[in-house]
Amino acid sequence: MATLVASLTSVAWAASVYQVGQKVQVEWHGQWFDATIVALGTGTHQGKYKIHYEGYDQSWDEYVLPDRITVKEAVDYSNPAGRYVCMAYEASSQQLQTRMEFTLHANGTYQELWEKKTGKWSLKGETFQFTGVLNNKARATYVKQRKGMVVFDWGKGAKLDCYKQS
Repeated sequence: MATLVASLTSVAWAASVYQVGQKVQVEWHGQWFDATIVALGTGTHQGKYKIHYEGYDQSWDEYVLPDRITVKEAVDYSNPAGRYVCMAYEASSQQLQTRMEFTLHANGTYQELWEKKTGKWSLKGETFQFTGVLNNKARATYVKQRKGMVVFDWGKGAKLDCYKQS
């Protein structure tokens, strides 16, 4: 009987919702990150998917349950308009911490989502110009090659990476 149950579990897992190579988004500490399914879990990882986070090295790969995965939405990285989540590495806790969230609207306005402050933005080449709260003396660039990331750079290694969510 145990063999029959194990066989049925394997057949069900073989018909899993997500497939190896599929682009998805994975929830990690309340934020969604682009990832790729690299393997179906076996043994102690049965029922989980091994994922690789796009833009991160393999040390961040992990096995996750399906409830942390969603089908990846198409994101237009050629246009900077959209919602961004800004993350910084906190050395003391050795974790990524969310530092800011904002939305760039196609009409050239933006809203910082925590304090609900607004302003205007424009893009010349890869360099942003901001008015209002995001005008913070940092050089802000839009990097299409890094999945539409906005980087605020104050110099001397002080940076804030903002990832496009939608």
